[in-house]
Amino acid sequence: MSLKTFVLKLTGAVVVEGTILRAGSLVELVESEAKALLARGKAVLSDADDGVALKVKTDAANATAVADRAAASALAEAQAAAEKVAADAAAAAQAAADKAAEEEAAAAQLAAEQAAAAAQNAGNQ
Repeated sequence: MSLKTFVLKLTGAVVVEGTILRAGSLVELVESEAKALLARGKAVLSDADDGVALKVKTDAANATAVADRAAASALAEAQAAAEKVAADAAAAAQAAADKAAEEEAAAAQLAAEQAAAAAQNAGNQ
């Protein structure tokens, strides 16, 4: 599948792929990203006056760039999911430790009460 790309002239500063681009910069983007910038008024279509003819092209480099962005996004989502799983596991471990401590304290209290009762019975005899 080929992707359409458009060359835009930025009318305001934007961040593209983690890089801050200033107003007046030319940037080539896939159609969906280009539409988003155009809709927000952050760019206009470039023309011959910009030194770059408006172009629509398909090539492997554009597909690779889109795939790289998708992979980075997927990696970030996977890292966030892994962090949530780790946090949930830590919370479950803490809850289990708290429960075990409560049970141990209850058992110690019962043993102390039984020892006190046994001592009282021994004193009564």
